[in-house]
Amino acid sequence: MMEDIYKYFNDIEVDIEKINSIDAELDDVSKRRIKNNVRSLIKTRKHKLLIKSGIVAAAIILFLSFSAIIPQHSFSAFAESIPILNTLFQKFGLGYGGDFKDYTQVIEETKKSKGYEVKLNEIVMDDFSFKLIYTIKCSEKVSGLINRNGNPFPYTPAKSIKINGMDFVGGAGGSDRVIDEYTIQVIEDYDINEMNIPENFNVEIDFKEINNVKEDWKFNFNVSKGKIAKNIKNYNLNKQLEIQNEGKEVVLIFKKISFSPISTAVLIKSNNEFEYGNLVFKDEEGKIIKPYSSSVDAYNGILGYKGTVLYKFEPMQKVPNKLVAEYKNTDTAKSDIIELILK
Repeated sequence: MMEDIYKYFNDIEVDIEKINSIDAELDDVSKRRIKNNVRSLIKTRKHKLLIKSGIVAAAIILFLSFSAIIPQHSFSAFAESIPILNTLFQKFGLGYGGDFKDYTQVIEETKKSKGYEVKLNEIVMDDFSFKLIYTIKCSEKVSGLINRNGNPFPYTPAKSIKINGMDFVGGAGGSDRVIDEYTIQVIEDYDINEMNIPENFNVEIDFKEINNVKEDWKFNFNVSKGKIAKNIKNYNLNKQLEIQNEGKEVVLIFKKISFSPISTAVLIKSNNEFEYGNLVFKDEEGKIIKPYSSSVDAYNGILGYKGTVLYKFEPMQKVPNKLVAEYKNTDTAKSDIIELILK
């Protein structure tokens, strides 16, 4: 039925910007989402899109007439359910496979100052990952922003992130792609180890410096994990594996495994350092699955060593019955193996 509705959109002359005047409780992100998808669903026409006398954007009314049935307080949730057809996350490879189109939040907000334009494009997150995409335009060639002092990302050393007013610190990886000589787009993937982030929260991202130019390119917006949370499966394991590393006994506690539409994550705690690359993961058929990133949050103080290691993999199509972790012990030339049964 929806396909038939979209077909009729092509015979309607509509001013998409009239969405902004609709008398419903929609936030800016929801309005942008509807406009972007209406544009994508309507075939390109050569003539200008105008509102005819007596027609109040019939295609938009087709969407918004649901407000007679859906209470206004839930209308934003309805708008949020409209998928993003071409999320930028799909343009980046390197382990970022996943169902981003259903869970990405479009920001598309731009801040300009001192010759630099920063656009925050999209964000997405689950329980262990906070991923964002932003675009930088400048008057100089972007080659001057890349690989300065070995930094693989555009030179923005003073970027800060706050969640509900608290500083967010996590290991980050990512990549960039050059759009043109003066424009670069960056994806950053932050790890969330044990930070308890609520379902609905506020995010503040502040680019305080670009290429030694200090300023405040600040973004502030609200985020909901409600939709993706329904499709996350977490398994609390607390299973131990004893290994040897450089003559020391190390206890690895496999705390949690998480499966989401955008990533698979394994969280481990240890009482001492170990060779993180020596820990190999296999699926239930014995096939090695390689993490696309790993990060360590460690502290060695008076009370001893405390370490947390997070391994992240591409999302799995289905939750397996088990994963197998194998530590290749360089001290004894043998492997220590543990089966992580998922129930």
